[in-house]
Amino acid sequence: MTDLGLVETEAIKIPESSLITRFKNAAQEIGRNTADLLSKTRDFSSRFLDRLWYSHSTTLWLMEAATSSALSLNPQLHTLGTTAGLAFLGGAIVTTAENIYRKRVNKIEVGEHMVVEIGRYKALRETKLAEGTVLKPGQKIGLIHFIRNLPILGREDSVISFGKNLYHQAEASLKDLALRCQNNDPALAGVEFFYGSSHLANLAKGLGFDVFEEANPFKRWLNTKKGKDLAERIAKNNIHWQKYRDNYKAARVAVISREKLIQLYGSEST
Repeated sequence: MTDLGLVETEAIKIPESSLITRFKNAAQEIGRNTADLLSKTRDFSSRFLDRLWYSHSTTLWLMEAATSSALSLNPQLHTLGTTAGLAFLGGAIVTTAENIYRKRVNKIEVGEHMVVEIGRYKALRETKLAEGTVLKPGQKIGLIHFIRNLPILGREDSVISFGKNLYHQAEASLKDLALRCQNNDPALAGVEFFYGSSHLANLAKGLGFDVFEEANPFKRWLNTKKGKDLAERIAKNNIHWQKYRDNYKAARVAVISREKLIQLYGSEST
C-alpha cells in the first residue's frame, strides 16, 4: 500500500526492440492509410472536375429548352422582358460553374492579344461548316479570346483605326496558331475546331471563319455582356465610343476547323 492508499502494481516491461517494431508498424500503417486517402481524394476531385463541364452544359441545355418552351407558349414574353430576366438568372448560375471549371482549363497565349482556352463544345446540336466538317456537342475545341494586353483608346483616337489594327493583329495570331497546329503542339492535342463568340464575329468571315447566330439565349446574353464590358474598359474615355455603345450588336459565333486554319494560315500558305 502506498501513502495514498493505492495498490502498487508491478510495471510490465516490454523489450525496447518490440516497442520500436510496433511503432514502425503503426507509422507504416498510418502512412498507407494517408496515401490511400489522398489518392481517393485526388481521384474524386478529378472525376468531379471532369464532369463539371457536363453539369454546366446540361444547365445550359435545360435553360434553353425551358426558355424556348415558354416563348413558344407565350410569344409576348419577348416584349415583357422575361427573356432578359431568365437570361440574367441563368447567366449567374452558368458563370459560377464556368469560374470553377476554368481554374483547371489549359490556356495558351497566342500572338500579342489572343488566348486559346481548351474546352468542350457546349451545344444542343451539331454545327456543320461550309466545308462539310461537323462540330459535335462535347467535342474538344479551342475557345478563342482576343482580350490579352489590349491597348486603351485615347480620348480622340479613331475607333475604326483601332479596330483595323486589331484585325491585322488577329491575322498574325492565327498564323501563330496554325504553326502550332502544324508542329503538333501537345497543348492542342485533340483540338479539331476553334471557336469564338463576339459582337465582331462578322469580321471573322474575312478571316475564314464560318459565322452563326448564337442559338442559346443565355450564352448570347452572357457573351454580349462580357464583350460590351470589355469594350467599356478599353474605350470609356473615348469621345467616339458613345455611338458604338448605343448600337452594340449581339454576340454571334465564329468557327473554323483545324484543317482550314492550317490551309489558310499555315507555313505553306504564307
